[in-house]
Amino acid sequence: MTFITQGKTNWKFLLIVVVLAAIVGGGIFAYQYWWVPKEKIEAPVETKLTIDNLKNAEYYFLSYDRRIQLTNGQYEDWPSRITAGIYNDKIAFGDLNNDGKEDAVVIVTINGGGSGDFRELAIMGNQDGNPTYLTSKELGDRVIINSVSIQLGIITINMITHGPNDAMCCPTKEELVRYKLSGNQLLEMTVDETADWQTYRNDEYGFEIKYPLNWDYTIFDPVSNQTIFAPQDIIEKIRNKEQLDSMNSLVVDFIIYDKTLIDKGVLPYSGQSTDYTKVSSSEIDIAGVKGTYYVSEYLQDKYSYKQGDKTIVVNIPLKNGYLSMLLEDYQYLSIFNQMLSSFEFIETGLTPQQVVLEFYQCYLHALNQQKSAEECRNYLERNYNQETLEFRNVNVIVWAQDLPPEDNLYVGEELINGNTASVIVSFPPIWPNHKLKVTLDSINNEWKITKIEDISEGSF
Repeated sequence: MTFITQGKTNWKFLLIVVVLAAIVGGGIFAYQYWWVPKEKIEAPVETKLTIDNLKNAEYYFLSYDRRIQLTNGQYEDWPSRITAGIYNDKIAFGDLNNDGKEDAVVIVTINGGGSGDFRELAIMGNQDGNPTYLTSKELGDRVIINSVSIQLGIITINMITHGPNDAMCCPTKEELVRYKLSGNQLLEMTVDETADWQTYRNDEYGFEIKYPLNWDYTIFDPVSNQTIFAPQDIIEKIRNKEQLDSMNSLVVDFIIYDKTLIDKGVLPYSGQSTDYTKVSSSEIDIAGVKGTYYVSEYLQDKYSYKQGDKTIVVNIPLKNGYLSMLLEDYQYLSIFNQMLSSFEFIETGLTPQQVVLEFYQCYLHALNQQKSAEECRNYLERNYNQETLEFRNVNVIVWAQDLPPEDNLYVGEELINGNTASVIVSFPPIWPNHKLKVTLDSINNEWKITKIEDISEGSF
């Protein structure tokens, strides 16, 4: 039978072909749907430590050089008169070895039948959700543990230890100690590793943060308030608009989501996993404010990332929006966490430049149209003592009193270095060579003028 007979289409044959194709196709579909074995989707393995499995884990006690298996947080061996257990449920969770899994610190105590109760800090690693003993630190006999916490890989213990005149029963000296896990060793942190770092200060959004001496920062995208922090050679490439090796080169990335962006629907990262990333999240305390700490692990090669690479996003609520801090290059995790630990909120008062302008208007133009003499006198008495105002006899102040308040004054941009700032004041076009250098210090989060110098070229 053919499709065309005597110049006409054989519709009966065509209909038979279509019906047979539908039957065969439907049969194949049905076979695949009902009889072909489905790929089994396994539930994700629980990898978090729990209080319950920590209460039933094995610990090593340094004080007695002995491994002990706890049962429901306790152990009793009456023949040897040894009792041990978890001290007052003092347990904290957090990633201590940068593997993206929550480890735990447990305060344990042991007694050998006498009056001594010896407290120890035990570090428990996370082996696929099972606690594994890593190392310990002796804290002392009958010390009182007020709290234990983990933030950014740093263990902090608030405890009461023995002062020089305290009996063993009754410690009174409050101490705050910090430890960091390095391999399987606990290192006590006694030095502020960020003490000599530079400080980035954002008065508009009210925060400051430290970054390493050999790093720099630059504005990457003014529209989204995006700022990049990285080693100086990378920042130079960005400023010169040179080709970057990869996205990882944007080592630490700040994006401020203010009300304008949020109103447009541009929202901070919310931690959604994708077909190529697995995301975990935890709550974090940043300068007394609750934020969210996201860890993204790449499940396959994507963009400039390889399978197994990790990135970090931390969202911190601000007074007028959110700050998202992104770690693009995981090798800098330790520096990133140190930067986070240095984060502080600041009062969003007047900038150094604004303080100088206000001071000029009051002190040099007390009788101008903007402020009355009484208002200025109250302002000066409220903000500056007599010692600070000793510079009032400087020649520049004397002749500048006669300047009109508009047009003839130029207050330069502030130069901020930590808690000190300087501003150059000039008087073009009347006296283009005459300048004042105004020094300010940050006192209780407010900028105060502490010195005025005449740095004019030539004489008046």
